[in-house]
Amino acid sequence: MGLFAYGGTKAVVQAFYSMKDTVTPMKIAILTVGLNIALDVILVRQLGLIGLALATAVSAVVGFTVLCLMLKRRLGDIRSGEIWGAVAKVLLVSVLMGAVIYLVSARLDPLATNILGKLAQVGVSIAAGAGVFLGLGFLLKVREVIFLWNMLMKRSKPKEQPDPDKR
Repeated sequence: MGLFAYGGTKAVVQAFYSMKDTVTPMKIAILTVGLNIALDVILVRQLGLIGLALATAVSAVVGFTVLCLMLKRRLGDIRSGEIWGAVAKVLLVSVLMGAVIYLVSARLDPLATNILGKLAQVGVSIAAGAGVFLGLGFLLKVREVIFLWNMLMKRSKPKEQPDPDKR
């Protein structure tokens, strides 16, 4: 749930660093850690280990959101509507990918009685998840997915050999 926030935080922090501001990200990080600790205490009592994961994800999302708001205030219009639209698409695709991985893994669980079965379970689940992510990414026109696909296709094409007669 918080993976997009972790990845996004790294990018937003780099924007602050490029403006020679290391203090703002540090303050937000301290706030995020404090929130994480508070949510850990509250949610672990209620939900056990799931509460720990939830607290970590929620604090990451809050930290990312605060960093984005601070950056927007500093820079003005940063096409935040476009950014949040992309985040929403990736979040939707990620949730559906996770559901497919869970369902495929659960369906293959009876076959995972030995190491080969477990490897097959993991491999097929990952392949199904990647397929769903890429397929839905194309359908929703996620720019980064299309960019990745184009980059991979460019590398997989054989290099053209120079024509010896044109030397």
